[in-house]
Amino acid sequence: MPRRAWLLAGAISLLALALRLWGNGFGLPYTTEPDEPKLVHHALAIGLGDPNPHYFVYPALQMYLLFLCYGGLFLALLAQGAVQSVEDYKLLFLSDPTVFYQVGRALTAVFGAATVALMPLAGLRLYGSLSAGMLAALALAVHPIHVPQSHLVTADVPVTFFLLGGLVLAARLRDRPGAREGILAGAAAGLATAIKYSGLILLAPIAAALLGPLRRRPFPWRTALCVVAALAGAFALLSPYSLVEWRQTLDGMRFISDVKRDGQFGVARGPSWGTYFRQSFLAGPLTLATLAGVVLAAMRRTPADVLLLSFAVPYFLLVGASQSHSPRYLVPLLPVYVLLAARLAVAAWRRPAWRPVTAAAAAAALLVALAATVVRLRDLTLPDTRQAAREWIESRVPDGSTVALEWGWDDTVRLPESAESLDEKIRRYEAAAARPDAAVLGALRLLRRQPSDGPRYRVVRIGENVGNVLRKRRQDTDELRRLGVEYVVTSTAALGDPAGAAFRRAYPEIAAFYERLPREAELLRRFEASAGALRGPTISIFRLSDRKPAPAGVGTGSAGQ
Repeated sequence: MPRRAWLLAGAISLLALALRLWGNGFGLPYTTEPDEPKLVHHALAIGLGDPNPHYFVYPALQMYLLFLCYGGLFLALLAQGAVQSVEDYKLLFLSDPTVFYQVGRALTAVFGAATVALMPLAGLRLYGSLSAGMLAALALAVHPIHVPQSHLVTADVPVTFFLLGGLVLAARLRDRPGAREGILAGAAAGLATAIKYSGLILLAPIAAALLGPLRRRPFPWRTALCVVAALAGAFALLSPYSLVEWRQTLDGMRFISDVKRDGQFGVARGPSWGTYFRQSFLAGPLTLATLAGVVLAAMRRTPADVLLLSFAVPYFLLVGASQSHSPRYLVPLLPVYVLLAARLAVAAWRRPAWRPVTAAAAAAALLVALAATVVRLRDLTLPDTRQAAREWIESRVPDGSTVALEWGWDDTVRLPESAESLDEKIRRYEAAAARPDAAVLGALRLLRRQPSDGPRYRVVRIGENVGNVLRKRRQDTDELRRLGVEYVVTSTAALGDPAGAAFRRAYPEIAAFYERLPREAELLRRFEASAGALRGPTISIFRLSDRKPAPAGVGTGSAGQ
């Protein structure tokens, strides 16, 4: 690329990185995305000396990259005198994990900006148009889905970088189906799969690249074997325990399949095709341009069009069939979407009569996308309901009180536990586990030794989630009273919608507990998300009393201040 093009690509990438780092500490120490604590915790556990992540819902590459980042963070904190030992480092995470999540989110932001930086090369390689690549880079840099998702420690943004790189290499493979090109394309597929199993979808455009020119030459079997060998080798090298622990890997894949088929906690909410179609094509000027670009690609079916559609169509069908909805599942499609929209804009620009309209439409689409992104980033940085609830509890609930919290550590309020509460937890864990995990016991004992600088509470956990199935546990007010519970805190993030008809059908006993609770306890305060003020799940704080339950249909009292 010319020097000016490099400078422009660098400027767009810096803009992308700045947007993705803006407010990356939002909500902490709480997280709203369930994958964040899983990836962070397992990455830190690798630092205890065991390279086996013991977690196979995802392959290991992202956890290894996070582990390297956390090693660098430890050295930086050690040099600054912020920690003096590994024990101090562990205690820092257990007491306030904010900086650990910020580092993990920064890694995701770097992958997001790197994907933007790769867009000019994608435009050049696929369509021979640097202009289309630059315009696509700018669109992805400000995209109102890609930017917020780059603020999370999840696999979707990193895998998208490798998928886009694989598409670029697949285009090269189509033009020159040699062994070297096959190895590079296969390695990209292996890297993507080592981040997330769905990276295997890259085999579809690679196959399209190999099959496309068959009218001119025989099928390149040697190249195809190179693709498969490079994919397998890269995956084995970067996520080796996925093969060593192949039974657990299959269990992890089955778990993913169950969630996609049955929905969160087995509560099906219907396929996602309609939702994703609206988010992809009907959410604003940029998505409308995407729809037009996809239609143009389907009509023209140039080699590059076929390559991109052979990736986008099966991927969209795959995620659209899922009962689990999330905008993050669209992230791997976004580079393809914006490239097709940019290709359309460049084609229109080449017609002098259309240039004013094309320029105005492109500027409007980019500005609207940037405005939507800024609004979403502003909302991300609002105070979290869980932190507001914790501050209220610490100011109103007496030190040493017994509080019932739901099973989700990051889904509900995180309260400092008393020494007695931690001792109980250690005894229960040692009694329940045939071979207690030394790391878990060490963490509990570290917390036990942490000096107290505020109120602490005896915590009783209610409910349980095992393999995407909820289990009833202590969800009975009489049992909670016998355990000495004085306060109950509920969070909509822990369960989803216990008042919904689908939840009541799946879990009638658990739903009945949440229906009775307002009648059998006094509602002290409720914290809800509100525009411009708070974000996060709804947190309700109840006080148990010895009074008889109110009859069904009788009001429960107003939320106190």
